[in-house]
Amino acid sequence: MPFPSPTPPAGGTPPTPPAGGTPPTPPAGGTPPTPPVGGTPPTPPAGGTPPAPPAGGTPPAPSWRDSLSPEIASHPSMQNFADIDGLARSYVNAQTMIGRDKIPMPRTPEEFVSTFRRLGTPETPEGYVLTPPADIPVGFNYTQEAENSFRTMAHDLSLTADQASAMYTKVWDNQLTAFKANSADIDTKVAQTNLALKSAWGDASDLQMDIAKRASSQLFSPETLTDLKPLLENSSSFLIDLAKLGTSLVEDGVLVGGTAPGTQTPRQLGDKMNELMAHPAYLDKAHIEHKKIVDQVYHYRQMLHSS
Repeated sequence: MPFPSPTPPAGGTPPTPPAGGTPPTPPAGGTPPTPPVGGTPPTPPAGGTPPAPPAGGTPPAPSWRDSLSPEIASHPSMQNFADIDGLARSYVNAQTMIGRDKIPMPRTPEEFVSTFRRLGTPETPEGYVLTPPADIPVGFNYTQEAENSFRTMAHDLSLTADQASAMYTKVWDNQLTAFKANSADIDTKVAQTNLALKSAWGDASDLQMDIAKRASSQLFSPETLTDLKPLLENSSSFLIDLAKLGTSLVEDGVLVGGTAPGTQTPRQLGDKMNELMAHPAYLDKAHIEHKKIVDQVYHYRQMLHSS
């Protein structure tokens, strides 16, 4: 005959059932057990111990590395990738490098030389192929010595063949541009000087220029003439004053020498003056050519006086 279950006293605690039995039913009107603060406790693995949640914190968010083995997930290189896409992109980039030449970072002078050789620096300065500038103008200073000097400099700097060739072309192009601009400026100044001298001397320009040159050669040393070259070539006022000084020296018998090419001798000048003075217009002020004849006579008289 079974024994009846004992009835707990009012307000008491139900007895613990035997092992393997059914948990007791709380008394009517009672309160169920309170779960732990913070939610439902995690289910421990079979046969394991439930992990303790961090004190007062939130469990860490899941990471894409959680699916890797601990050895791989903890490798320092894995810390460079924020997500699995970054890791995959790195792998794809690495695959594209397979089969290509690799150049290690040089550390010694010998390694630097070897690296530059692989990049394209020739073994010797003569290995550079340089193209001289085309259409070198007269007066432009281009020499083989300059080319050889550039080869040596390029080799000392370990420039590749392509770098040296491009730099050589650029250097000479810049120098040619500057030379042509300077030449054009000089040509303009020479033209302006000649125009001013022609206006001042007229047909006696050659004779006056000859006097100016002879005066400069007699008055100045070669060193001074070198310093005065810009004035002798481009200053009309300097040349005019020098010709006047030379004329005075001629009159004093200090300056002697020949006449400029194409000029006339004193006798020829005298004959020309006589011929003009015999012209009816020379004495006839009403004649249409009177002024022209008088000016020509005056001009030849000046030339005769200067010679």
